[in-house]
Amino acid sequence: MYVDTFAAAEPNPAWQGTPQAPTIAFLGRLDEPRKGLMVLAAAIPQVLARHPGARFLIAGRGDAGRDDALAALGEHAAAVTFLGGISDEDKAALLASVDLYIAPQTGGESFGIVLVEAMSAGAGVVASDLGAFRRVLDDGAAGAVFRSEDPADLARVVCDALEDPAATAARRAHATTWVRHFDWASVTNQVEAVYEMAVAAGEAIPVRPDAAWRASRALRLLGEGGDR
Repeated sequence: MYVDTFAAAEPNPAWQGTPQAPTIAFLGRLDEPRKGLMVLAAAIPQVLARHPGARFLIAGRGDAGRDDALAALGEHAAAVTFLGGISDEDKAALLASVDLYIAPQTGGESFGIVLVEAMSAGAGVVASDLGAFRRVLDDGAAGAVFRSEDPADLARVVCDALEDPAATAARRAHATTWVRHFDWASVTNQVEAVYEMAVAAGEAIPVRPDAAWRASRALRLLGEGGDR
């Protein structure tokens, strides 16, 4: 992804919070259990007990998941706004607007591109402690982590992030620099460097011409942004 696309996103005033009424976002398929919406739903009452003005903005498709979350929230559902599926432009605006982005996934995540998007847009990040997420968040330096599938720990970490804005700001500042490691420009340069090393070693370890051609084409396609 291109970091600057999210870094340049304009906040939406309707999605921005205040110290008394912070906004907290979730993005993901609502009816996919691994995305962790129900973990967040279970944590929301505990967050509201300490921050009664907090607002939760939930974006994603999946009516069944939304209905399950509403049932679990009960009287606390008034603090939650379901945005449905949103465009890429609105996703960037949402991440640029909120105080915190929550990634409560329970597994099956090989990378965590949405964390990179959230960091690029300037949101404070709170994520489950999956190995992939910890690596993207520089082992917690670029975002706070909680025990996966533990709503009480999620609520604790969210409240700590809201109640210690200096620590949250420090993580966001680190994320602004750290996230550049995942920009396509940096990734492409790293891939090209590896490819050049492989070519340079060709005399010692011969590379099949068709394999070299495929690698070269893959790099071109990466720069063009997709398959052709």
